[in-house]
Order: sequence, then structure tokens, then C-alpha cells
Amino acid sequence: MLNEGVDLYGKPMLTDLKPIKIIGYNLNIKINSHIHLQALDIDNDGEKEIIISNQGDEFKGLVFKVCKDEIAIKYTGKYIEQISIEENLLDIDNDGKYELLFGGGENGVAYYYKQK
Repeated sequence: MLNEGVDLYGKPMLTDLKPIKIIGYNLNIKINSHIHLQALDIDNDGEKEIIISNQGDEFKGLVFKVCKDEIAIKYTGKYIEQISIEENLLDIDNDGKYELLFGGGENGVAYYYKQK
């Protein structure tokens, strides 16, 4: 669905549900598995990419570009080796490069490391 803003009462105005076509990769998504989505400009081209990581693909963070002429995303061939549902790419030290931040999970110990 696309968010077209809010109405006079502050309620979101959403378009009809439409499937997103995925080009260039067949995701191995299983019922009741974990899926992580994040949108950010990972290649610094001014447009956000979509990172999809799921349990069926061993949490490899696949990088997709949004297609301009259709409701679709296209796999770029790039990926992040490991990014689970408890991790996010953020620029926490404001150096213009993303770090992979693990929020702590069940053990409660948070940490981060720089991507290469």
C-alpha cells in the first residue's frame, strides 16, 4: 500500500493493496520465519535502497533498488553478509559510513561494528 498522507481526522489514507514484484532474486521465505526490512541510501546516490534479510536465506542482507516504472524492486547483486531482525545499519558516529548495530537481543548486550 502507498501512504497518501492523512485525512482531516489524522487517519492515514492508504491505496489499495498491491503486490511488489521482486526482480532478479527468488527469496526463500518460509511461513513463521523472521524477515528484516530496512530502507536507506547505502550507496550514497540520493535514493534509498531496500535491504531484505530473512531466515530462509540465512539472514544475508540483499540490497534491492526501487524500480521507477512499476511497483517492483530489483536485486543489485550486492548484499550484507549477515543482518538479522535484531540488527540495523546506522551511522552512529556521524562519519558518513554505516555501522551494523546489534540492539542486544535476548542477552541484552548491544554492540556495533563497521562495514567494510
